[in-house]
Amino acid sequence: MRFRDWLRLSVVVLGLLLVSCSSDGQTAAAADSAANSEPLEGRDAVASICEADAQRVVDRLLAFTSDLGDVGPQEFLADGDIDGLREFQNDVGQIISESTNQNSTLCDLNGLQQFVDAKLAELDATNLITSYLVSTIRFGGNIETADIAVEPGDDLVAILALLDDGSSITFGPGTYVLDSPLLVGRDISLIGAGRETTILESTAADAAIAVFGDGALRLRDLDVSHSGDRPASVILAFGAPVDIERVNVRGARGDAEQGGTGNGVLLSAGIIPGPDGAADTTVGSGEVKDSVLVDVQVSNNEVAGIAVNDRLAPVIENARILDNELCGICFLGESAGIVEASTIEGNAFGVQAGDRSAPIVRNNTIRSNGVVGVVIVGESGALIESNIIEDNGEAAIAVQESASPQIMTNTIGTQPFGITLVGTSTATVTNNVVTGADVGVQAADMATPVIRGNELVSIEIAGIVNRDSSAADVVDNTITGNQSVGVLVEGESSPTISGLSVDGGNVGASYRESGGGSLEQSSFASQEIGIQIEDDAVPTISSNSFDGHSAAAIVVRSDGEAKILNNEITSPDTLGVGVAGASSARLEGNTVTGGETAVSLIESSRARLVDNTLTGQLVSVQVADESQPVLEGNRILSATGVGIVYRDASGGEFRDNTIVDPGTVGVQLIDDSAPSITGNAILLGVIDGADPTEGSAEDGDPADKPQLVDETAGQGEATITVAILISGSSRATVSSNELYGFIVGVQVEATARPDVTDNIIDGGAAQGVGVLHRDEAAGTASGNRTRLHAIGFQVDDRASPALIDNTIEWASDVAILVQGSSTPRIEGNVCPTGVAGLGVRAPAAPELGINSCELVAAES
Repeated sequence: MRFRDWLRLSVVVLGLLLVSCSSDGQTAAAADSAANSEPLEGRDAVASICEADAQRVVDRLLAFTSDLGDVGPQEFLADGDIDGLREFQNDVGQIISESTNQNSTLCDLNGLQQFVDAKLAELDATNLITSYLVSTIRFGGNIETADIAVEPGDDLVAILALLDDGSSITFGPGTYVLDSPLLVGRDISLIGAGRETTILESTAADAAIAVFGDGALRLRDLDVSHSGDRPASVILAFGAPVDIERVNVRGARGDAEQGGTGNGVLLSAGIIPGPDGAADTTVGSGEVKDSVLVDVQVSNNEVAGIAVNDRLAPVIENARILDNELCGICFLGESAGIVEASTIEGNAFGVQAGDRSAPIVRNNTIRSNGVVGVVIVGESGALIESNIIEDNGEAAIAVQESASPQIMTNTIGTQPFGITLVGTSTATVTNNVVTGADVGVQAADMATPVIRGNELVSIEIAGIVNRDSSAADVVDNTITGNQSVGVLVEGESSPTISGLSVDGGNVGASYRESGGGSLEQSSFASQEIGIQIEDDAVPTISSNSFDGHSAAAIVVRSDGEAKILNNEITSPDTLGVGVAGASSARLEGNTVTGGETAVSLIESSRARLVDNTLTGQLVSVQVADESQPVLEGNRILSATGVGIVYRDASGGEFRDNTIVDPGTVGVQLIDDSAPSITGNAILLGVIDGADPTEGSAEDGDPADKPQLVDETAGQGEATITVAILISGSSRATVSSNELYGFIVGVQVEATARPDVTDNIIDGGAAQGVGVLHRDEAAGTASGNRTRLHAIGFQVDDRASPALIDNTIEWASDVAILVQGSSTPRIEGNVCPTGVAGLGVRAPAAPELGINSCELVAAES
């Protein structure tokens, strides 16, 4: 049916209904006849009275809206029982009844309506409330179901008020200008000829289209927009569903003082807050059906493209949500629903999930949003799955406050932050791929997320950042590329990290400030530094593998007691573990294979090294500066140069360690170093695990020595090797050690003044020297036992040690040899029988006490 034909019939029916309620019961025909018979001056009087009655209607309307106070358009439409509404409608009905009880066509229903319309047009700006109220003034009669075709210029507001459930309006091509909202309180379809050709352009305040009560709206093939300066959303739905397909929605204008405006589509369940702020009223008939938005384009709205509130759960599919000034899609309250296969681009925030909402956002492309692609706040439990999220201003995904979303299998491209997790949030972040971001994943504030199975590729600054007081559970993530830092832990953050793989970059993991937590079962390869620990950081680094680091596998500069436990370090170019600053780190159970130095302890560090195995370095351990470490129970194997070297003013304790097969020196002490070297076994040429003292000849037979790995060890053609070399001005204490297989057991030189006491020194062959003092060395050698050397003790040059109470069990040439210009004190020593005891070569001038040694004059 054409609109004009249908409207003519409806108005006749409506007019008959209202006029039949007049007090004198006259028919419309009788009233017309009486009015037409009046003289002109009578007609003017009727018009004046009718206009006055129209003003009464408008005045009553203004009074009612004024009494509403702060009630906004949304609350008004959502509330089924606004105070005073029924009285207002009754009063207006009474005025109409009284006014149309005139014997003149000038003031029948249509005449009064014209006067009312003129008065309303004089008002500054009607809004959603006044539009609704005016609709009740205009059309209070019967409604019917019809399918109406309209053209530009038809009165759409009047049409909607007369349509019952199941009706439709079909729009021809053209632009339809609306100066008041279209109010949909029943089940209505609006169908255009195409969103490029059918345009509904509204200048109305509050909304272009409002759906409420028991309404349900289907929109197809239209462009619906707002224009002008009046704040308004485009489509509002309160406690009523919308079904929108192939529709453009654009141009909403916001107002900071008027909530609810500025949204392209606002979906609300019609929940009204009670006095305590809790939701206590839901209007409409039963539970609100899910809205559906398919193949829509929602763009250029000043607040949200689509806002979903309360417990609604719309389906948004294959949509384009573009260039909205706040968020593309906002989920609030306890809303849910799904956003799928859509493009969300150019908004400030692509998708926002707040309050207790729990939407599903998956398989979308979310790009080039000014601030964040997806922001999740409040207590939201959103699911963000399998989206492409790239080129957003600050972050792809931001989780704040106490939100607990699931973020999984997303592909995240270039932007400053891939995923940032702050507040007290408890997000689960799994199996995402982040490529090219400045920071891959960040946990900050007091967030406690689970970050599992993610792949971070070509990150610029840091793959995973933990800061503030966050405590992330970081499991089975992979970081590859040239990032500055694989994982950064700072502030008071204490993440639990396991199964991490970092390949490439400058630093694999960096702990700063007071960062802590644990890192275990992870692998680091091809960085300059595998793990760096600074400031007051106190992490536990355990059971990880490190391979191919150009500077160091682990560097500890923290003043705290970091724990480095059971890690495996292979083939560092330079250094396995470096400890500096005032660190009191504990290194226990680690293995370091290859590299120039396994462990370097410098500055004022107080590290404790326990039960580590260090193999194949040029220098296995270096202790320098003022470092005072404790090394206990370590195994130092096959050093190509020196097992451990102390230099500068370093010290500490080196006790109960084993050094096997150092290339030249087992322990070297230089400069002013003064460590305590106690209870160690320093072995050369012994099968690993063999007891070097087993079979040692009590009777002096060197043939009974233990089996050597290298039968030339200790022979003349071998490189000179020294178990303990003490040089510089060292004041070390060397006591209760077992030294086996070295050409020189203990060598003291330069101006060193050590105490060498109670050591067992076994040469393993009939050559070399047990204890050798040379240069200007001094100090004390007491209570030592030597065997299987050519010479037990030798004092040379200008050395002046005190040799007291030592026992030479076996020597092939001479037990004690004193030569050069040396002036040692020799007392209480025991020499073996059958060999020269104490040989003195001039001009040496020893101070001799009582010794169990035969004195012989050696050749000068």
